Amino acid sequence: MSSILANNARSTLVVALSAAGTTAYVVSGDGFPTPTGDDWFPVVMGAGMDGIEICRCTERSGSQLTLSRGEEDTAARAWPAGTPVEIRLTAAALFGV
Repeated sequence: MSSILANNARSTLVVALSAAGTTAYVVSGDGFPTPTGDDWFPVVMGAGMDGIEICRCTERSGSQLTLSRGEEDTAARAWPAGTPVEIRLTAAALFGV
């Protein structure tokens, strides 16, 4: 599996995401890449004092992201609509962990 990245890819959730959810719906025109095969990209949800969650996006169809939740020692949690969703460089993306 290879990580793929994109500069300035950011959006917000348009629908709340439960802690068990694996499909995130974001505002379109976000700049996220489209993974193919075993490719994935790191998605960070949240910001500031509310904390963050790191996910892996393994599939993208338009504004729908399929996620593996709670990656890199973070916990899957519920996120309200309007939560920031961004590609950020993470240890797993950088070092292939």
